[in-house]
Amino acid sequence: MEELSIALAEREYSHGLSSIEINSLLRGKKGSCIHQYSVEELEVVFEYYQKCMVEINRVVKYPPTKRNFCAFAGISTFQYESWLLSADERRSEVMKMIDDYISDVMLTSAQNKEIDNITTLFRAKAEHGMMEAVAPVVIEHRNEANMDKIKQQIELLKKGKSLKGTIELPKDKYTVSDAEDTKDE
Repeated sequence: MEELSIALAEREYSHGLSSIEINSLLRGKKGSCIHQYSVEELEVVFEYYQKCMVEINRVVKYPPTKRNFCAFAGISTFQYESWLLSADERRSEVMKMIDDYISDVMLTSAQNKEIDNITTLFRAKAEHGMMEAVAPVVIEHRNEANMDKIKQQIELLKKGKSLKGTIELPKDKYTVSDAEDTKDE
């Protein structure tokens, strides 16, 4: 955190910061080692990450993302997802808080036009599995029966007669030309 603050202060008045420089600062000197955190340590990492985001955003707009959190924590996005779905309820809850923080800040920043809306929408869908609400599909079942017609058909059957002339098929689906085509086959 201290190194990040010093680097930000040095660069603030010179030439600004690029995304690559910020990402490098977030990674710090951790290198490529993989970290296994206890739930308590993960909470501390999250607290420091939030503070870093505040410091960075005093100099340049740089929203939190799942990937830059992972870079900061020294974990992979695969590890992030597995902890998010962990059977350990406390670990899963901390990861959900982190995920909520990241997605909320991203979406609020886009809503306030501080960052690009389209890119933020894509990231929210791709990285956080968010989807737009869809109107429910309503399926209406109707049961219309002409009881008089059914009774007539029953009487015809009782008399041993065919229902061939009493059953009506929708004309748009079955036409005479369709019947003739099937005879040829």
